Amino acid sequence: MMDDLYCMESDVENDDLLDSSYTTQGYDKRLYHMRTAKKDPTFLTDRCFENLLKSESAPQITGYAAKEITEDMRRIVATWMLELCEQRKCQEEVFVLALNYMDRHLRRKIVPKTSLQLLASACLLLASKLREPSCKSLSADVLVYFTDDSITKYELINWELLVLNTLKWDISVVTPLDFLEHILTRLNIKNSMNIRVDKVREHAQTFISMAAQENFCEFLPSTIAAASVVVSVNGLKRDMVHECYLIRELVDRILKGSITEEVLNKCMARMENVYQEQKKLLSPEYYYHTPPNSPCIKMHQGVPGTPQKCKSESNGTPVDIQDINF
Repeated sequence: MMDDLYCMESDVENDDLLDSSYTTQGYDKRLYHMRTAKKDPTFLTDRCFENLLKSESAPQITGYAAKEITEDMRRIVATWMLELCEQRKCQEEVFVLALNYMDRHLRRKIVPKTSLQLLASACLLLASKLREPSCKSLSADVLVYFTDDSITKYELINWELLVLNTLKWDISVVTPLDFLEHILTRLNIKNSMNIRVDKVREHAQTFISMAAQENFCEFLPSTIAAASVVVSVNGLKRDMVHECYLIRELVDRILKGSITEEVLNKCMARMENVYQEQKKLLSPEYYYHTPPNSPCIKMHQGVPGTPQKCKSESNGTPVDIQDINF
């Protein structure tokens, strides 16, 4: 009986929650000590997986209520949101969930383009409250700071309530990241293909973030998760065509025919295209000879808190393709 009550948490120190350059009245820069619970296998059972499949929302193919909001504008603000989440070391779910809120709000309400970053900040605030520990969540002050004070705390809180009202408080939605661990656990990749599962997970998370950034609203969350896993395995084991094909069959079997092969192929092809486009933007040949009117420069213009140039941080060539970090 006492063994069942044994505490399995571990202490984790987070000493980089805010940059040293960020200061605000009353902010305490002490180290936060978080207790992380051991992963509960109950959440990976078939019952939980089936409930996820039943709970995921149907694909949204309708456009935004405000016609002046374009895909390029969305991409710019999504890039800003992603870079903010990466700098703040937010959990992967925060970025994906915030974009889900923003897209749903834009389909129902007309938002002027001048308020798009304010809407994005409100969505990040909500997603962080839902998925982050209280000591690590994004505060209103932090979000105002990252907008270069282009918004006020009062406006941000008001828009948070506006988004909640528009979404009718339906904020605990299913995302592709919710399916990822279920799929990886059932594939048993490590034993069948000798692939590092942590690398497959890391690459799949990157593809899911790219899909959220590029607005894959026409696909179900489970489809995006399945496609990200297959594309990741294909990239890590391009010389093992037969094994990669088996992975696709296993994914289809896991999802129990909830998606067709045609839809999965379409989602995978689009992910590959997005990856190739991102790869061009990050390649040395691209940023060494970046013209002034290039999309890479334009992507960051007018967005506070984003870098003004693209630059690769890689200084060496990895020995193994599985050592490549996105």
